[in-house]
Amino acid sequence: MWILNILYIYNMRDHIQYLHNIIEVHIRFVLFKILSVFEDIMASSLRKQSKNEYFNLCRKKYNFEKLPKVCYQTWKTYELPQEIKSLRKRNKKINPDIEFKLYNDKDMEDFIKNNFDQRVFNAYNKINLGVVKADFWRYCILFINGGIYLDIKSSLTNRLFGNIIKDDDICILNTRNRLQEAYREHNIVNGSREQWMLIFCKGHPYLKYMIDTLVTNILCNNLCIPYDYGKKGVAVLSATANKEIVLRLSGPDAFSSAIDACNTHRGILHRDVAYKEFALLCPIGRPMYNSIGEHYSASSAPILKSPIPRIIHVCDKTHPKTGS
Repeated sequence: MWILNILYIYNMRDHIQYLHNIIEVHIRFVLFKILSVFEDIMASSLRKQSKNEYFNLCRKKYNFEKLPKVCYQTWKTYELPQEIKSLRKRNKKINPDIEFKLYNDKDMEDFIKNNFDQRVFNAYNKINLGVVKADFWRYCILFINGGIYLDIKSSLTNRLFGNIIKDDDICILNTRNRLQEAYREHNIVNGSREQWMLIFCKGHPYLKYMIDTLVTNILCNNLCIPYDYGKKGVAVLSATANKEIVLRLSGPDAFSSAIDACNTHRGILHRDVAYKEFALLCPIGRPMYNSIGEHYSASSAPILKSPIPRIIHVCDKTHPKTGS
């Protein structure tokens, strides 16, 4: 009997923490709406300026500093495969003025712990899938330090500072890509912004909004679970479930939605440049990269470490009756 009592108390503790997270989310939402009203007033006056004047005013308003010449990358350990070592060597040769910093799993965890509050650290520790941790960390390190993030499998084909990055740049984003998968249109209408490479001044509002949204969704177990309809109209989990969840939680789709929300309230705080002009996503080839480590889309591991039932937002992708 005493064992059942202990289990009951333990279960109640999880639910109390869950309710605390929900209440905190609603309070933050109300405060965000109040702040958004003031941001709309400020943004409307900024939009009347020319582009150069606009970015100069933004720099003063948000106290943006110049983009530091640092590029952050991450890998599980410091022991890199030879293909990755060669790639990083070429990147350094093309951009000798940029300092390339490598973080392993332990470094990422320490950075989050030392630079953010307990709430953010708890959310980071709740992540089970490595790719989501890498997404989480890239937003955080650029928010604190500013600079460049580049996927370790990606390469630079042009010199950034002096050729691509201008003195008054506060953020450079890839031009929107057309969605290759129809199911992604549920969240993004105007195309997705890739985040395998990011260029940000520190303290940028896009990153703050993205981090806040990501932390809230993780702590509240707020995942979007995709499913398809089987032959008999029975809902079954999508074959690409993990990929779709990651895209909407921490990947390009979530990132694009965060930027769109910030643009609405705070104006446009970036410059669009096609990444293909100066970078390649995976020059070593997908088969080679996949042989180094399993791609997250092929993993069946749970996204989060969740001790309580999740809030599940179900995405109906292909209902046979509606044809949607």
